[in-house]
Amino acid sequence: MTTNSTDRKMMSLFEIPLNYTFTIRLENNRYKITSWLFLNFFTTIYYALICANSINLTTIIALGVFTFSIFYLYEWGYIYNDIKAIRHEIAPTLRVNNLALEYGNRHFAHITIIRFSVFTIGLLLTYLLIPTTNTLIATGLATICPLLFFCYNQWRSKYNVFLYFWLVASRFLPFAWLIESDQTMVKSLLILLIYPLEIGIERFSMPHYRYPIISKIIPEEQSKHLFRVFYYSMMLIVIGWLLSKSVINLELAFPFFLFWIYRCVIYLKQRQHADSLS
Repeated sequence: MTTNSTDRKMMSLFEIPLNYTFTIRLENNRYKITSWLFLNFFTTIYYALICANSINLTTIIALGVFTFSIFYLYEWGYIYNDIKAIRHEIAPTLRVNNLALEYGNRHFAHITIIRFSVFTIGLLLTYLLIPTTNTLIATGLATICPLLFFCYNQWRSKYNVFLYFWLVASRFLPFAWLIESDQTMVKSLLILLIYPLEIGIERFSMPHYRYPIISKIIPEEQSKHLFRVFYYSMMLIVIGWLLSKSVINLELAFPFFLFWIYRCVIYLKQRQHADSLS
């Protein structure tokens, strides 16, 4: 492979939207990619649109630009972690090969400028398309994401796990505010409960951290599936109570039923696979 073709391949890896996420983080596994798209794109777009006061073509375009901007910037955090932050770890997780690592380090400033430029232009364009207070708050919340990613990647200790919930929340919460709605505060709570809180709790069980209380709930990697079923079962009880009190409607509750079914199916498949090996 020539130098030019290698550079083009590396450039596409680090600059084409979601290419790094799908190729490196999700290992081009179609099941992982489908799951990631469902957990991230469905949830954020659904809560952005549901119970909105007004939806038109301009709103849809703005949502598309906003979604692209946030996830394109968030992917920079993955790159920063895998290329730069690993230097601060005693036993780092090496996700990229030497060629990608060398290219990433050599062109990191260029990659950063491109991604932050696209992010900034995307947020400005979003506000121009929907010039409301809600959109201004949403773009303001979105700008917290790179700051949290920088702190999370620089502060390599047992305690940076406490930032993880807020890091994930920073890519979800802005969507609840983007489009004006009478249910903005409720949507903000629900969008935090449906995924950021679950994955935030789960993070405490990782070998890097192993906090005693969480390690009893999630003692090993495979037990995460059972924890997820338990978490969403508890959430359904909370959602049922909110429905009974007319705090939320079925449209706002729907994703929680979907997530519970999804987690149950994954858990049953995992159990079936484990039984077939025993």
